[in-house]
Amino acid sequence: MTTRFMTDPNAMRDMAGRFDMHAQTVEDEARKMWASSVNIAGAGWSGTAQST
Repeated sequence: MTTRFMTDPNAMRDMAGRFDMHAQTVEDEARKMWASSVNIAGAGWSGTAQST
């Protein structure tokens, strides 16, 4: 399969689709982590940790 991958358009499209799904998952998780780090204290709480 590896040898035919670069010459098989359907296999290339399939792999691109799987990679795109993986990339979306990674991006979504990164957004969640960034949002979590920005609002580290959580909603509705404002202490000294939130202001630093």
